[in-house]
Amino acid sequence: MPHDYIAARVKSQAKAALPPRVELWVKYARKSTESSERQALSIPSQIEQMDVSFPDLNTLDEPIRESKSAFRPGRKKFNWIVEQVEASEISGIIAWHPNRLSRNTEDAATIVRLVKAGKLDLKFVTFSFEKSPEGLWLLKNMLSQGEYESEKLAREVDRGQSKKVDQGWYPGPVPIGYKTDGNRKRKGDRAVVTDEGRLSIVERAMNHALTGNYTIAELQRLMAEEWGLTTRNTERRSSRPITYSTAFNIFRNVFYTGHFLWKGELREGKHRAIITLQQYERLQELMRHSSHGNTRRLTNRPYIKFSGLLMCGPCGRVVTATEKRKHYAGTNRDAIYVYYHCSRNSKIRFCVERPISEPKLINAILDSLAGYRVISEFRDQAINLLIKDFQSKHKGQIAELKEHREELARLEKRDLNLTDMRAAGEIDKEDYRSYHGQYKKQIDGLKAIIVKNPEMGWNVLASSIRAVHFASNLRSIFLDSDGATQRRALIELADSLVLEHGKVLLKAKKWFQPISDSFNFEEAAYELARTSDFGSGKQKVEVFASTLSLWCRRMKAIADLIEEEVENGRVVHAEVKLPAELQARLDVLRPFSESKSPDSRT
Repeated sequence: MPHDYIAARVKSQAKAALPPRVELWVKYARKSTESSERQALSIPSQIEQMDVSFPDLNTLDEPIRESKSAFRPGRKKFNWIVEQVEASEISGIIAWHPNRLSRNTEDAATIVRLVKAGKLDLKFVTFSFEKSPEGLWLLKNMLSQGEYESEKLAREVDRGQSKKVDQGWYPGPVPIGYKTDGNRKRKGDRAVVTDEGRLSIVERAMNHALTGNYTIAELQRLMAEEWGLTTRNTERRSSRPITYSTAFNIFRNVFYTGHFLWKGELREGKHRAIITLQQYERLQELMRHSSHGNTRRLTNRPYIKFSGLLMCGPCGRVVTATEKRKHYAGTNRDAIYVYYHCSRNSKIRFCVERPISEPKLINAILDSLAGYRVISEFRDQAINLLIKDFQSKHKGQIAELKEHREELARLEKRDLNLTDMRAAGEIDKEDYRSYHGQYKKQIDGLKAIIVKNPEMGWNVLASSIRAVHFASNLRSIFLDSDGATQRRALIELADSLVLEHGKVLLKAKKWFQPISDSFNFEEAAYELARTSDFGSGKQKVEVFASTLSLWCRRMKAIADLIEEEVENGRVVHAEVKLPAELQARLDVLRPFSESKSPDSRT
């Protein structure tokens, strides 16, 4: 007999010997948590409609529920169903729509292969197909259409975001202090505006951080507890005070410089900046190298004033505080005594520095502050000198600023003409990139000069005046204030404080050094000429003039040192409050700064 006949008969006999196929169906419902699939029907609704559409089919007792995206293969429950189909344990799948089963080409190919092989039947609530070549082709397209739609949508979104980035607007969520304008119908065309209530607090915190006198924990407590900075109220979360991690992210975010990161590039934005890039880099350096930050731990005990501020001279450890309580039965009161001592805790090696009570420590601190004072007459003369010097420099800056603005306008016009020429096809792409790059570099340089120079001069003036005012009131601030203010005054003045043999060795910040170097001599000469009965009036005037001249030179040295710090991105004495009259004089002198103007950014 022919071989093909024999093979066909054996195959038919084997098929007849197989047990009848059991019709067992499984209901599969899926809803992804990803935003692109959130509009799909909920899982209970899908199951309900499957029960209504196919009530007579033999199904598993429990439907298979899965909450995972189908844009990529690898769904555990779906893969389990495929394995059961391959093993002939399950004969069919019921789903609400083909896109519930698959949204990628790999899973779609697996399903179509099983249907072609006769191992799998499919039933859908909202879709039907025939097992013809055309029907299977349509089924495969429906199963993988989601991948095409997703990629198409991603391209459109990327195109829209790139356009927005080129216009100078960040296309993502903005940090605390900013918000998008309120017209939600203008999707993709909404600008970033300032949330003034919050941005003013963030700007204040930035200025405090740039002094180098605060840790992040201290700044977070100031922003959350004293200044009232809260997160934005959203549909999912209500407004609440910021946490440490939020504060940390604020100081790490380059968005506050008027720039933003996009696809690994630093792009210039049109939103308002509150610090410069140079200040941002300095802030990151301060955060990276704040070695004192861990020692200045916050305390909930207001009577512990100086713990963590001083270092032990003999061994270099931090000076901490211990409280002693004593009950006086006669008056029925409890007294608290605070002692400061080295934090060395070793039974083998002891520190020779003896503990010191708080009153004695305060006296030692006052002794160390004696050389950092400013006589009131010298203070007034110094402020007038600083203002006069600023005004003379500012006149020359105005003329220079006008020239820079005119040059900037010419370059921007040339760059605009270059863009028009490129759009008209008059120049090729390479020439456009070359000339545009040159213009942009010059434009950015001029903008930096226009924004920086007038404001920097005023910042130097304001910082110098605050330094003089702080030094002139230092003793009264320390004597007449609470513990928190005393602690903050020491941080403001000193780079380091060392407790050694019961004395406090204070190393002031470098711009205070000229005051210490000259104070004793100037004070002695001034007091001698003012109170002495000897010498003529002319001689006294000469002594006054000589002493004042020396002080003015010292004052200019202070201003030069502060200018050096400001140029390096530091904010000096941001938290020192000036009298209202003096602050008004400063505000009148402040030049217009584009970096501070809301209109210039928004």
